Amino acid sequence: MTTGERIKELRRQHEMLQSELGKKVGCSKQRISNIERGVTQLPADLAAKIAEVFEVTVEEITRDDLPEMYRLSYEEQSLIQIYRSLEKNDRMVLLRMYDMFLKSRKK
Repeated sequence: MTTGERIKELRRQHEMLQSELGKKVGCSKQRISNIERGVTQLPADLAAKIAEVFEVTVEEITRDDLPEMYRLSYEEQSLIQIYRSLEKNDRMVLLRMYDMFLKSRKK
């Protein structure tokens, strides 16, 4: 998946028009369209603004053509963001719960 395709996917997952994304990041609908279609490269400053809008990292937007097994779905990315936002003790509790869940599924 290209950077442009990834931006388009994120935008659609957030039910956002190109014009809305453009307004949020300070550029035109046409520029967003050109980036999504691969006509225009994504500059670093705009990548940072788009990442902020979708609450993802710049790397998550700009990585190109990873094998399918390394790509994260929107839901997986959301879980990672939630995990990262937790305090250390809460992360430990969540990991223990996850471990208990996996053990219960094996029975």
